[in-house]
Amino acid sequence: MTEIEQKPDISLRLLEIFGAMMRCETTVEAAEQLGISQPAVSNGIRQLENQLGITLFERLHRRLEPTEEATLLFEEVRPVFSMLRSFSARARSIRHGTSGRLRVMSTPPLGNTVAPVALARFLKDRPDVSVAYDVRRLEHVIEAVQSGAADVGLAIALERHPSVNVEILSRTHMVALVPKDHPVASRQEVTVSDLSEHG
Repeated sequence: MTEIEQKPDISLRLLEIFGAMMRCETTVEAAEQLGISQPAVSNGIRQLENQLGITLFERLHRRLEPTEEATLLFEEVRPVFSMLRSFSARARSIRHGTSGRLRVMSTPPLGNTVAPVALARFLKDRPDVSVAYDVRRLEHVIEAVQSGAADVGLAIALERHPSVNVEILSRTHMVALVPKDHPVASRQEVTVSDLSEHG
């Protein structure tokens, strides 16, 4: 029984070299477009021809001209180059934070005030980012971040926690609103114990 010889899979790099050669007039121009050396382009074309078993370029008047087979193949793989460009652009967007999906969970004090404003500003410069936003109690926010259900959790008065990484974004002062005749109304500073003591 004769075994059928299996050719190695064609790499995307070889297809990139082939595409550059089809767009450019010389191996030097193709090398400049790809940011590689001219011998690397020549070797890549030779390797691709060996894998395919056909001649892709013929030297005419000191230039490599694509064969009819090369032209036919280029039309077949042209969509691949478009997909590669889209893939690269998508990867750059994700890397720079201008695209992707972000899951945010916040506690009510922030979730109904500061967080929506901050998210609106964030999305204004990143229209391709999709945000899932929810407001829950603190224990639910911590659990969601710990389990991976949320990428980011927002909370007040949480400086450290054994299960999640805590990063302080801002420090601010809180105020107590009380009636004028309240026992703490005349004080410059009010503590939690003061409020607890006086109801």
